[in-house]
Amino acid sequence: MATREQRLISSRIEATDDDIALFVARLDKFLGSNLRRLLKDLETGKASAVQAASILGSLQSALEQAGLTDELQQIRRMYHKQLDRVAQGFSEVADPDAIFSRADNKWLEQMINFDEGLIANKVYQVTDSLSSTLMRQVITGARFDTNALVDDFGGTLANQITAEMNTATSGFYRSVTQAKAKELDVEYFVYVGPLDGITRPFCKSRVNKIYTRAQIAKWDNGTKLPADVYGGGYNCRHDLVPMSKERAEQRVKEGVYSWG
Repeated sequence: MATREQRLISSRIEATDDDIALFVARLDKFLGSNLRRLLKDLETGKASAVQAASILGSLQSALEQAGLTDELQQIRRMYHKQLDRVAQGFSEVADPDAIFSRADNKWLEQMINFDEGLIANKVYQVTDSLSSTLMRQVITGARFDTNALVDDFGGTLANQITAEMNTATSGFYRSVTQAKAKELDVEYFVYVGPLDGITRPFCKSRVNKIYTRAQIAKWDNGTKLPADVYGGGYNCRHDLVPMSKERAEQRVKEGVYSWG
């Protein structure tokens, strides 16, 4: 039977995956329809090379005018859900309704802004790549299928955004958890998450084990990403759940978890 901590993280991962899938699908639909509209003259040959350069050079601003900024606001909603789950994780050691103070709002919003900018930049990078490809084809007079190119663009972007969002949201959740644990003087955490055929060796050796904050601070996952925030590395599916000392000792005594 799954423990409270395992259910908490399983629920967080499943809900986050659903939110990301919905965000990516909505973003793909928005970009697909607007790019086809903005690029229609290129495929028909109505646009000269100079006109094509103007169209492709202004894609970013054209997409923003069409509502891209509003689409990216969905990221903010996802991140506020992560904050709710952080509060749930501390429910044993603190009042969830009082876990975040007014003083927290500034740095939390700044973190969200950074990640929102990260995803926006990823969209612009892939859009620039599409623009470069199209410009070369316009210059050489090659025939091309705008729909096929936009579909390929959407598939590439969807995969990249999904991976980025998985890593970013989990990193946000873990970094906020670590910050609040230090503030609340919480010392114990259990490492939970899936244990399957794609679990990294780093995670496999730690799943269902309890560690102190001092132990976690010394971890090295073999990547440039800090293990206390990114677990086993890029796109990690595991989390550290805070526990009281009493609950940690009880869980070990019950044989549910072991000491790390």
